[in-house]
Amino acid sequence: MRKRVLYYREALLQEIRQFLEQGIDVVIDGEDYDEAESPIEIDMVLENTGYTTYMKNYTGNQDGKIIAVEFNKVKETGK
Repeated sequence: MRKRVLYYREALLQEIRQFLEQGIDVVIDGEDYDEAESPIEIDMVLENTGYTTYMKNYTGNQDGKIIAVEFNKVKETGK
């Protein structure tokens, strides 16, 4: 992996860990993220870095507290 991709991967993993520590569910392309099993999912998210764009969608409860974050593919461009 290129240096930029590795940096982005680590930053994304750190962000996801922070969500999980706060009790916020994380979903990647419709699949629940489980840190123990899911580093491969992060690699899938990043496999086309530069060609695929992901958007974070936040879900809140009635009190306005974030309870889930979803990472969804929104754009794929030509290589």
